[in-house]
Amino acid sequence: MDKGYFRKNVVRFIKVLGIKPHIAIVEGRKVEGFNPKISKTKGSALSQHCRRQIEKSLGWLKIIGGMGKVKLRGIWKNQDTAYMRASAFNLVRMVNLGIT
Repeated sequence: MDKGYFRKNVVRFIKVLGIKPHIAIVEGRKVEGFNPKISKTKGSALSQHCRRQIEKSLGWLKIIGGMGKVKLRGIWKNQDTAYMRASAFNLVRMVNLGIT
């Protein structure tokens, strides 16, 4: 997913926008212009936590929800299917959290 985000020109562009880059660290990968101290900040930890939650929901939709391969034709039908399955995911989360 992060293909290309660790390149020097992308890191420089992100810094020009005034954003601290929260790039996933990979052992042995050197990124020019990226300060590894940024990855130890609270903002980076929050970013990685949010990223994990997003990946978890997308993984559920693809594997359990069956959205890995589109089975219908047409944008509207697939969008409705995605809405229904995302709603199912939220219901499962609510049950696991003890909300319902």
